[in-house]
Amino acid sequence: MAKNNALVYVGMGAIAWYVLRKYRLYQGIQFSVAGASVRLDPFELNIRMNVNNPTPVTARLSGITGSIYQNNAFVAQVNSDQVQVIAPYNRSMISLTIKPDILGVLQAVANYRIPFQFVGSAVVDGIPIPLNLTYQL
Repeated sequence: MAKNNALVYVGMGAIAWYVLRKYRLYQGIQFSVAGASVRLDPFELNIRMNVNNPTPVTARLSGITGSIYQNNAFVAQVNSDQVQVIAPYNRSMISLTIKPDILGVLQAVANYRIPFQFVGSAVVDGIPIPLNLTYQL
């Protein structure tokens, strides 16, 4: 009977340790825009993002989805399924290539100096992390 109780406690401790590590990763991983550029032929928006992992846990980024807005007007949809592993206490750069629709192109040209806003989420180790990033071309 005591052996079964010890196994239950060890199992519960392992689950708690796993959940705590995932929570630390969720709280610690950081995204920022490193730069953005426009390509004219074909018209594409290229966004470079830094992913900083200041935790002792290896992070597996498996996708980024969201929308780009400029002055609260929709510019483009972002769907990236790039898989990237970010080592503990390390930083990685990812590049997103987005093809805005024609209305998004007109919006971006008309408001060139107004910052863009990315609203979406990144999936890290199966956990969706909300993103709200602002950047200017």
